[in-house]
Amino acid sequence: LPSNWQAARAFVTPGEPVPEATDAPAATPAPTEAAKPAEPADASTPAPAVAEGDYSSLVGKNVTLTTKDGKSRTGVLMAVSAREIKLGVRLGSGVLEYFYVPSDIASITEASR
Repeated sequence: LPSNWQAARAFVTPGEPVPEATDAPAATPAPTEAAKPAEPADASTPAPAVAEGDYSSLVGKNVTLTTKDGKSRTGVLMAVSAREIKLGVRLGSGVLEYFYVPSDIASITEASR
């Protein structure tokens, strides 16, 4: 038993109600200001287009991604944006996510399962 068990036991005796269970809940103060929706950090600047190609049609498919330095990796293309490309590779019972900058990509081709 934990060392503080005896101290906790002293607060509640058998047959007596627990004080917190019979007390009325404390009233919560009303908020002073209405919640404001968060504004985008940089709403005036549109996101640039994907530099090396439009790979959005391959999202959710098994692909082979090859970088400009010649390295390749096969997995499921999870997301494509102007700033990053996300590839999911099965590892054991989970998925390892790799993030790439679109300008580092030489090609993305659909792979057989």
